[in-house]
Amino acid sequence: MACQNETASLQGKHDEARRALIALQRQTTDASTQAWLGSLMAESEERAGRDGAALAAYQTSLALATDGYTALAAADLLLRTDQAGAVRKLLADQPASDAVLLRRAYAMKLQKDPQWQALSTELQARFAALDQRGDDPATHARERALAYLWLDADAAKAWASAKLNLTLQKEPLDWWLAVQSEQRAGQTAELARLRSEVDATGLRDARLSRLLSTGKTL
Repeated sequence: MACQNETASLQGKHDEARRALIALQRQTTDASTQAWLGSLMAESEERAGRDGAALAAYQTSLALATDGYTALAAADLLLRTDQAGAVRKLLADQPASDAVLLRRAYAMKLQKDPQWQALSTELQARFAALDQRGDDPATHARERALAYLWLDADAAKAWASAKLNLTLQKEPLDWWLAVQSEQRAGQTAELARLRSEVDATGLRDARLSRLLSTGKTL
């Protein structure tokens, strides 16, 4: 039922999803299950454009059970709403995965903390090691695209990686990353195609809709 309501939210039925997820939370006393349902609620609220409610749901979910996926999603909301300091605090105890280092570095960069450059260098070394090992480039294309976009300010490389990433995964973040990179790279001829592809999925996300309609960074 939770997954069905997540699908409803992805299709724009955000209020319906909220009511159903609240009802499901009331049916269980298991903290981990409540935390998972809370993370679904938070993502749904973000897609609806209700950032305050989304952040509260993320915080409640993380208080019930620590989860790396939820922490990263909350960090992205905080970055998008200019709360870099909160990102650093949130991710301080998270394992130093590529995704975590990326967001720590970007938060530091936004706060003009020169330590972000050391983290950026570490990420570049990790990516180079993956290349030497012969890993499929698409597997890590999301992180590379974000690094190019956030840390290197290289929109052309970000756009190339974002396109590659879309061949593997198409979550709202992946569409946002593709559109944002395309716009910054000035590849305006691709925007209509991307908009058509997003429409074809049936995805309804306030963050993405605003970006596609106005071109403003979210």
